[in-house]
Amino acid sequence: MVDAQGFRAIAPTSKTLPSLQILMALVCGIGAVVLIAAFALERPSTLIASRGIDFGAVMFITGGLGFVYLWLWRGNVRLLIGNGQVGYQDVFKRRHYWLRGQIDRAVDMIVIYTKSAQSVRGVYLFAGDGRRVLALNTRAWASHDLNAFVQASGALLDYRERPLTAAEARREFPKAFGWGSQHVMLATVITMVLAVVLVVAGFLIWAAIRRG
Repeated sequence: MVDAQGFRAIAPTSKTLPSLQILMALVCGIGAVVLIAAFALERPSTLIASRGIDFGAVMFITGGLGFVYLWLWRGNVRLLIGNGQVGYQDVFKRRHYWLRGQIDRAVDMIVIYTKSAQSVRGVYLFAGDGRRVLALNTRAWASHDLNAFVQASGALLDYRERPLTAAEARREFPKAFGWGSQHVMLATVITMVLAVVLVVAGFLIWAAIRRG
């Protein structure tokens, strides 16, 4: 499919995304049902109703945000192949372009971030100064589409059979893998804590306004 700007726009082809989207919709729907049931109690100030509101609000917000993100990702994210250049359209439809030759290396490899995490193969694209310009999950895109994208960028694809640990990847590509790549668990925990704090803070503000 060629868009109005003359780029061949390639959509993700992962078969797991629709299932995840349905799961997020179910979580959001269950949260909505719990919220309605909690508010329908005769005495909504009771402990059961209060816990129900808290539980339902978290499920509703989490499921809703997950559903919206996946919907936007499936609908908006695209690989772009044009005449002498390639590009990437993100979840907010912002486009980033690289002329042929600006992407210096393309490495197809598995990076093991944590021992418990599932290993996922990806195609990592690097600029001439070693910065990572793009990382593409091979499960999200068809192999022939990824190969066409790399070929259009002008980079040669370096396939690595042996998985690399995050520390090994950082040593080989110091400008492409930062602190978070070696401390994925801590970075994930920090991100989750901040997300929970924001959700709880928003709920408390909403509850205070409702009571007032």
